[in-house]
Amino acid sequence: MKIISKERIDSRGAKKYDGAKTPFSRLLEHKDIPESVKAELIRRKNSLDWESLLIETQRLQSKLISLAIP
Repeated sequence: MKIISKERIDSRGAKKYDGAKTPFSRLLEHKDIPESVKAELIRRKNSLDWESLLIETQRLQSKLISLAIP
């Protein structure tokens, strides 16, 4: 969550937070990013194979752990 504002009330501070969002959704909401770039990012995200990415990540983590533990 991102802090929207801070204010001091007596000796305490009060913070207001924005709703929880992913960095990807914050990027898509940004006004300085061209629509063509946003469309390409959405296309790339939709083309990802999440299952194969998970399997590859787990395989690499296991390899890293085996290298770290003698």
